[in-house]
Parts: sequence; structure tokens; C-alpha cells
Amino acid sequence: MALKFFNPDQVVAAARSSLRPRLLITMAATILGAVVIFGVFHVDGHDFASVFLHFTGTAATLAWLLFGLTATAHQIHQSQRGNDIPNPRQAACFAWGRAASLVMLPVWGIGLLLLLLLAEMLLLALTNIPGIGLLLLALIGVPLLLLNTLVAIALLLALFNIAARVVIGDDDAASVRDASWRMLRRRWPELLIYNLGGMLATCLVAVLVLSPLWLGLQITLGLADYAAADAFRAVIDASGFWGGIAHLVGLVTVGALLAAIASVPLITITHLTLSIHMELDRPAAEEAADTKPARPRRRASRKTRKATGKAEGEQEDKAVS
Repeated sequence: MALKFFNPDQVVAAARSSLRPRLLITMAATILGAVVIFGVFHVDGHDFASVFLHFTGTAATLAWLLFGLTATAHQIHQSQRGNDIPNPRQAACFAWGRAASLVMLPVWGIGLLLLLLLAEMLLLALTNIPGIGLLLLALIGVPLLLLNTLVAIALLLALFNIAARVVIGDDDAASVRDASWRMLRRRWPELLIYNLGGMLATCLVAVLVLSPLWLGLQITLGLADYAAADAFRAVIDASGFWGGIAHLVGLVTVGALLAAIASVPLITITHLTLSIHMELDRPAAEEAADTKPARPRRRASRKTRKATGKAEGEQEDKAVS
């Protein structure tokens, strides 16, 4: 397949374009908002209400990420078409205009995710049986780990692909859904290879960047647990008025740090995913253009034919004379 929108140089071009200020602002706001939403809904708790609250927070976080990725993909798409990059407000307005598609496309996925969560909780509840429950927990631990890892990867890939499809598709949720399923059925090997390749490259970069931060995090947590365990726990649990304020401030600072680290890789993945969808859409568009029937010529009216015949007769008379 001759690549027009996606080629090896596209990776370098995507990384270079990700340094544009408008793209960085949009992606930084997306990451910061996702961290704050996730942190607000994920205060420690072990009852059913807390689990439901955590699920709601996860769904809201994914929705915010999808909204921000769509806005970023719109900016990249306009840049690829040779237009000026929209500012973050204009990109957000575009994403809000496609809200119907953004809500209807992942709604089935959220429902399946909820059913999967309930099934895992029911299965884990059986491990409370004395004796045999411990053996069951040991048996299902690794399968559940692999299953949840695959689910997490599928969720991340779905966010980028939905954002790209909504940007280049029509302003209609049904048509976008049909085009997404059609591409998924026909071109799933290419989508899987390119998406996993981009995800793997980004994970390698993230490991190199986050490894020192992880070591610093372990040192910081150890010192906090030794010198300020009660205060640290109050911030984590958001207990009390000042604990809640400190919890929110901590989320903002952590979100700003993650935005500084992850904005460029996420913009690069968004750029590559958008290029992949444009590339895979190109053969279908060319085939539709080739198979489009030619427009029939309109038959001239009687008055026009009569005037044309009269003019031709006069020209013949002049030539004879």
C-alpha cells in the first residue's frame, strides 16, 4: 500500500509538530483536567458506593480525555490540510459540536466495561470462601491481570481512534459509527499494527522518562511516611476542609507535571492515528470517485435547438453565396 499520509518520516514530523504552542496548550489542559477528575472521584473507600463512585470517575475521566483528544485531532487535521491551527477555544467548540458522536460511539463500550467490572467483583467475592477461596484467588489472579491489561490497552486505543474518526467523519453519529465499524472489520490488521507500534514506541519513551521519576517518588513517599505520615494521609484521603483543599492542590500540581511529561507523546500518537485513518480512508474515497456515474448532459430545450438550427442554416447560406 502506497502511503500518502503515513510514512516513516511522519513520525518525525508528528513529533516536531507536537511542539506547537496551541497543540501543547490543548493537550496540557486535557491531561490536567483528567488528573483532577480522576483524583476527585477516587478518594479511598471500600464499600459499594465507593466502587460506583470510582467507576463514575473513570467514565468521566475517559470522556474528558476523548473530548480533549478530539480537539487536538481537529487542530492537527486543519494543519495537515494547510489551514491555520485553531486556538484551544475554537478546537473545544468543534469538539463540543461533535458531542453527539463522542457520546454515542463509546456508550456500548462503557456498558460492557460495567458488566465486566461486575463480573470480576462477583468472581472475586467467591474467594471469601474459607479454604478453597484462597486457591481460587491464586488461580484467577494472573488471568484477571492479563484481562484487565488488555482492557486498559483497548480503552486507550479506542480513545485515539474515536477522536480521529470523529474529526475526519461527517457531523452525524450514525454515519461515524457505521464508518468506524466498517473500517474495523475490513482494515483491523493495519489499525492494530500501527496503533500498537505507536503505543509501544511511546511506552519506551515513557519508561525512559518516568523511571527516574518513579525512583524519586519512592524516595519522597518513604520520607513522607517517616516524617509526616498523618499529614500525608490526610492529603491523600482529603479528610477535613484543609485536607480537601490540599488534595485538590496536589491534584493540580501532579496534573501539571504529567502534562509537561506526556503532552508531546500523546500529541504524537494522536497525529499518527489521524494519519492512519486518513490513509485507510483514501482507497475507499478514490474507489467511490471512480465508480461515480457520469452526470448525463441536459437536453437542450426546443427553443434553443430551433435557434441553433436557424443560426447554422444562415451560416450555410452565407457560405454558398
